[in-house]
Parts: sequence; structure tokens; C-alpha cells
Amino acid sequence: MTDQPTFPNETDEYRPVSMLAIFALVAGCGSALALITQMLWGLPVLAVGLAVAGIRDTAAGDNRKAGRGLALVGLAFAVGFGCQAVSTTAGQYWIGQQRAVETVSRWQDTIGREDWLTAREFCTPSALPSENPYRGREEEHAGHSHDHHDHTHDTEQAAEAPAVQAFRDLPVVRAISKHGPATVTDCRWDRDQAGGCWRVGLAFSDAKPATMAAWLYPETKDVPRLTPTSTGVEKVELWRIIQLEPSGTE
Repeated sequence: MTDQPTFPNETDEYRPVSMLAIFALVAGCGSALALITQMLWGLPVLAVGLAVAGIRDTAAGDNRKAGRGLALVGLAFAVGFGCQAVSTTAGQYWIGQQRAVETVSRWQDTIGREDWLTAREFCTPSALPSENPYRGREEEHAGHSHDHHDHTHDTEQAAEAPAVQAFRDLPVVRAISKHGPATVTDCRWDRDQAGGCWRVGLAFSDAKPATMAAWLYPETKDVPRLTPTSTGVEKVELWRIIQLEPSGTE
């Protein structure tokens, strides 16, 4: 008697793929978008939840579903991209905070040295006051009345220009010039300002309490790059003061 060939039970061999595991893989891959903006930080969290649900779905019941590997891959992507997004943002925040404080410290140093031209260049036009338009004409006529000018005298005249004098009359600048460098009390990212910027709070230890603050924003500037092997331009990050909060300290 001829033996009949036997075939495996197709019902026992076939296992449907868990849809939760598939969704977990898709959400895990999409978690890379969390590196672009914080608004999408919820994607890694969603992917982790789907991955956990997918792993449970593949282990439940007698006829377990396939797709456990897909859920694990989605979980790995979600955790990896999520941790990278958080660590990158935290690192950028710390670097921005340190650069904002360093910029304010260097700005105060130039004021302490009475290097008014350099101190003024730290500020954008929005942070600077408007000078008296007639003051410059008076100084120009006074300068023409002298025939001998040396380099030192020209530098002193430049330091007393209307724009620089108006800068020196700012309450914050006047307070720093009188009481010395202020202590940084806090530094935080200000979401209320347009585009977001850094707010650095200042206070004097030897003067009466006063409200002082400087808002800074990094600008990208193209500068020439001249090397023995190549020439061109490179982008440099330049931190500048865009707003100064008046001080009550006199």
C-alpha cells in the first residue's frame, strides 16, 4: 500500500502579522522628525506605546501573531531618536546660555575700559537710542576751527560723537559705567520675544536693587576666509544685544 504524502497544516503555519507592530515600526521611523522640531517630540512617545502594545499583541493567545521583530525595531528607533532629540536640544540650550552670558560679560568689559565704539557695536540698531542730529554739526564746526589735530584727538572726537554719547546715556550703560560690571542673575530663553532670544538678568552687588536685563540673539554673518590653500567665505555666529531694559540704579 502506497503511503500518501502528508502536507503541513497551513492553519498552524500561517500567523498573521500584528498591525500594532507595523504601526510601531512606522512611528519609530517617523520619530526622526523629532530632531527637527520640539513640536514633534510626541512621535517617539507614541512609537514606544505602539511598540509595547505590538510586543504584547504578538505574545497573546494560542495563535500568536508575527511581527515581534518589527515592534522591537520600532521601539529601538523611537528610543534612539527620542533620546537624541532631547540631548541635542539640551546641549544647544546649554551652549546658547553660555554664549549669551559670555557676550554680556565681554560687553561689560568694554564699557569698563570706556571703549565706547566697541561696546556700541555689540548692540543692534533696535537697542540703540537716536542721537541729537544737531550735536554732530556743532562738533563738526568746532573741529574745523582747529588746524592741528593729532590721532589721539581724533579718537577722542570719535568717542564723543552723537551716536556714542547717546549710547553712553543709556540707563543700563550709565549704571555699569558707574558701579562696575553687574552680576548675571539668570539667563533663559525668552519665548515671548519674536523669534525667541536669550534674556540675561543683571544686578549690582554694591548698589540698591534694580531691574536690568539684556536680550541677545545670534546672527549668522559671512566673513572672508583667506588661507594659503583656499579662499572664500565662511559663516560665523555673532551674538548681539537686541534690547536693553532700563535700570533704576543711578
